Amino acid sequence: MIRTEREGAVATLTLSRPPVNAIDPAFVDALEAALDTVEAMQPTLVVIRSNQKCFCAGADLALIRSFFDGADGTGRMVAYVRTLHAVFNRLEALPAVTLAVIDGPALGGGLELALACDLRIATTRAKLGLPEARVGMIPGAGGPSA
Repeated sequence: MIRTEREGAVATLTLSRPPVNAIDPAFVDALEAALDTVEAMQPTLVVIRSNQKCFCAGADLALIRSFFDGADGTGRMVAYVRTLHAVFNRLEALPAVTLAVIDGPALGGGLELALACDLRIATTRAKLGLPEARVGMIPGAGGPSA
């Protein structure tokens, strides 16, 4: 789901959850594991990129919908959002320079992932946005504070 490679002082994390790198608990766990690996590597630069058509399309909407099908949907949703905050805060605090290479849509939580990096570079195919704002929601993973 997230491949970690190192070449010299550069570590590269490649997001690969077909088809659009939607964020779910397994994605969060994979990002946590990748950050464990990166911290052990102690690189100077960490590049985050995708091998899918999207950099990251944000939350897995089916997952979000499923949270509210159960009795404690709100509680489950809050717990999930806290995991997003934790992993994005960890990325932001890495002692290496972090660079998001955006070559496709980075939407919602995907844009928030990119905003947790020190630097972002986008190609002409990139589309950046927080679509949840259109329906009156705030970005859940820290977008307003990034």
